[in-house]
Amino acid sequence: VMPDLPYSAFPSLPQFLYCPLLRAGASSAKILAFLVYCATGISVYMLCRLRASRKVSAAITFAFMIAPTLCFMGQEAYAEPFIAFNLLAALLFMKGLKRKCSESLKAYAVCGILAGGCAAVKLTGVFASAAIALLTLWRGKKHSTLIKPLLIFGLFAALFIAPFYARPWLATGNPFYP
Repeated sequence: VMPDLPYSAFPSLPQFLYCPLLRAGASSAKILAFLVYCATGISVYMLCRLRASRKVSAAITFAFMIAPTLCFMGQEAYAEPFIAFNLLAALLFMKGLKRKCSESLKAYAVCGILAGGCAAVKLTGVFASAAIALLTLWRGKKHSTLIKPLLIFGLFAALFIAPFYARPWLATGNPFYP
C-alpha cells in the first residue's frame, strides 16, 4: 500500500494475477483481461441457454459483449469482468448442481470460493458476493439445518478473501481502506 496512492489498498485479485504475467510484457495483462471478458460472454450465453433458444441467447450475448463499457473494460485490463465472471460462474455452478440434485457440502465450498473471488477483486464485489450467498442458501433450503452449509460457505469465502483485505489492514489499520 502506497501512502500517496490510497487506491493501492483496494483488494486486488486481478493485480495479483497480472504481476507474474508482466514479465512476459505489458500486453499479457490485457490478454488475460480479454480472456476473462470472453469467458464472461460464454457464461452469459450458457446462462441464457438455460431458458432461451440459441438465437435469443446469441442475441443477448452479442448485445452484452458489444456494450461500450464492457468492450473498453475488456481491452484495458479493468477488474470488473473478474467480478462478473465469478458471479456468472457461481450461478452456472448452482444451476448444474440443481440438475444433479446434489446437496454436497463441496458445493457450498465452491460457491464460497467464487463469492470470495468477487469480493477479492474490488470492494463493490461484496454486493455480488452477497447475491451468491443468498442464492446459495436459498438453493440449500432443503437442508434440515443450514448452519453447517453456511459455515462451510463462509469459511471458504473468508479464506479466499483474507489475503486481499489483510494487506490494507496491515498497512493502514483499516481492511476497507480507502
